[in-house]
Amino acid sequence: MMPQLFEQFRKGTRGAGVPFLVAMMTMPVLFSGEARGERYDLIPSLAVKEEYNDNIFFSSSAPDRAFVTTLSPRVELAAKDERLEATLVAGVDEIIYRDRGGSVSALNQKYRGRTSYLLDPRLKFELNAAYTIDHRPDRNLEKDGIVINAVGRDYQNYSAAAYYALAEKSSANFSYLYQQEDFNGLELSNNRIHGAGAGYVHDLRAYLPAMNGRANFNFTRYEFTSSMADNYSATLGLGWSISETWEVSADAGGRYTDAEFDVESDSTMTRESNSGLGWVARAAVSVRGEKDKGTLTYNRDVTVASSRSGTTESDKVDLDYRHSFSPDFSASLALGYQASRSMGSSLRIDEEYLRFNAGLQYQINRNMAVDTSYSYLTAKYRQSGTTADRNSILVSLTVRYPFLDQW
Repeated sequence: MMPQLFEQFRKGTRGAGVPFLVAMMTMPVLFSGEARGERYDLIPSLAVKEEYNDNIFFSSSAPDRAFVTTLSPRVELAAKDERLEATLVAGVDEIIYRDRGGSVSALNQKYRGRTSYLLDPRLKFELNAAYTIDHRPDRNLEKDGIVINAVGRDYQNYSAAAYYALAEKSSANFSYLYQQEDFNGLELSNNRIHGAGAGYVHDLRAYLPAMNGRANFNFTRYEFTSSMADNYSATLGLGWSISETWEVSADAGGRYTDAEFDVESDSTMTRESNSGLGWVARAAVSVRGEKDKGTLTYNRDVTVASSRSGTTESDKVDLDYRHSFSPDFSASLALGYQASRSMGSSLRIDEEYLRFNAGLQYQINRNMAVDTSYSYLTAKYRQSGTTADRNSILVSLTVRYPFLDQW
């Protein structure tokens, strides 16, 4: 059964293409010839993962079980000095699905580059770039709650940000984001995202201890084959360090969304629009102790439904917690709830997802670690009156070797 479902699941033959742009962007910074005490490192690594998944296509009626082996070689090039931090990571994932009907494999490619540079004590720049060619059907499952079959996807993400200290107690930041997804044979899911933002932060410690206030303004355009949405939002917020280990923050504001989408009726395609106001919010509580680290967050915003052909308004609650029994042995727990409703799309989306993950990690030495985890995911699709769930167990071994070992 499984080989037929993976009929389009084949090893990619395309070249790296855009990843070379990532490398070209990062390499000159990594190897600038100025002698300012730069430290470089070249870190190859290999991760071997074995997973049992009882519903690899997240089906509501006919789950397919499989063992999944993933081999993930990586190489990381890093540079750092008093002003510069830069990394370039390139790797592949060889994924092998096995069940009683046989095995299917595919080769994914992943590239990522990051550069931050302190031009002077008041001005800092950041550049990020990522490019991925993947085929895994559940790549967006925990983000969108849906599997889109084993088709190839080209994913690109580029961002730039600048941070400027206006005065001793205030600063401003500016950012731009471009994201692109192209799915093989699923043109309606192809999308482009442009985002721009500006923010202002002011130190409020003169009034309340360890507190800051902030304002943020954002614009995002979501472009799909059959729809488009413009989203404007503005928020005001506070951040407060209650103690050395506890922090709280909250941001709230409003949004205006203007969407257009194609609707087919009686074999005729018409363009419809939908505009309206709404509210956005984010709140977080975090602890950073010697043995305990965790964050509880709530987020409400408009996001892209990259597996579909439009945008959704989502409410999300996430808990991430880790406890260290010793410097080498720790346990983690993650819980997540998300409710999503369609916006700016001809598709009706009204869904809920619940995620649970528990794991253990043992650091054999500073360059070798073993992880094991159990995950559960369930979804309720109100638009179709169906539900789906899955269980997965994962064991992985990661080995890395810093050639220069300068950190």
